[in-house]
Amino acid sequence: MVVSALIPVLNYDQRYRLVAERKVSTRFQIYARIVRPVNIEIVGQAHLDWFNSRTYRPHSPRQRSRHSMHSYTACGITFESEMELPGMEPAKVDHQPSLQIRYGEVPETLDGATFEGAAYEAAPGRLLLFTPPASFLVQNGSEILVQPEPGASESDVRVFLLGSAFGAMLHQRSILPLHGSCVQVGDSAIVFSGHSGAGKSTLAAHLKERGYSVWSDDVSPIHVLPDVGAVVFPGFPRMRLWTEALQSLGLEAANFEQPRKQVQKFDVPIQRKIQQDFLPIRKLYVLSETRDFERDPKGIKEITGSNRLSVLLRQTYRFSYLEGLDQRTEHFRVAASVLQSVSMFRLWRPWNLNLIDESLDALEAHWNGAEIAGEESESDLLRAA
Repeated sequence: MVVSALIPVLNYDQRYRLVAERKVSTRFQIYARIVRPVNIEIVGQAHLDWFNSRTYRPHSPRQRSRHSMHSYTACGITFESEMELPGMEPAKVDHQPSLQIRYGEVPETLDGATFEGAAYEAAPGRLLLFTPPASFLVQNGSEILVQPEPGASESDVRVFLLGSAFGAMLHQRSILPLHGSCVQVGDSAIVFSGHSGAGKSTLAAHLKERGYSVWSDDVSPIHVLPDVGAVVFPGFPRMRLWTEALQSLGLEAANFEQPRKQVQKFDVPIQRKIQQDFLPIRKLYVLSETRDFERDPKGIKEITGSNRLSVLLRQTYRFSYLEGLDQRTEHFRVAASVLQSVSMFRLWRPWNLNLIDESLDALEAHWNGAEIAGEESESDLLRAA
């Protein structure tokens, strides 16, 4: 049930109304949008305590001394950042940065915005993103401007910088940010995609325990190269796992960093030995859960025909940004190009993590040439949607 509450008008020259929608589910997401003017109205009991314990006010320039730049590489991009990003792969000496991440003043509204979404405004080549810890201006795939809120922790800011802001930047570069995790199998990449909570990171973490190298977690940056096809570059060198996923691996949450204290997800560093810049993608598995796995396991089925493109588009990270960025046509072109070299399957996995070895065994058998359960039917597609 949605609860509304009206907070007294704040004593500031400019005032904002923040509307937050709570999606009631096992793990809920908060969508927020900042708009002008007159007071603060909160929809969703989840944000009441947050506002009572925090001073929320219009953006003001943050006084900072000039930071030194740190050089990193991720997603096939060499970039410089004023914000330190612990654990990130350092850039190679001979690689010139094509992206800068800087602190600075972010505008309250985006001039020339053609689209307003939940917590963002967009125009071709530009996206203005509002989040509780910071605002971001992402421009032309070459610059991300960051303005933290007073008192915001850097770990909170990094979550949104390396999440939504980075996703917008990848879209601007015509790189497909697939909402999925990726492991190396032989000389190629296998990608697991699905909605939030589908088990992408958990599956990759358990495959890591079987000796496979994890190339990316949660978001896999897919490029299409001439004469090669769809390839994936290494993502961020960490996996972000829920408490129950850690427990299924025999790990203690207390031993890992929790980037956002209000979310029970923990960063597990990835130790990987990368001998090539990218890997060609051979198989993409879309994950769906079945609660009655023992009676109706379904297993692995191939997704064929015109369904392939529609399923792939639904796996795009921050798909909603595309319209405002005027990238929909380009994104469709890239997605269609990906499918020319990638086989797509659906993996029905058990809801119960105690049965995850069933899925792992089925995957390894498939990679070794075992037959699968056939092609996905229309009823399977509707059930998985």
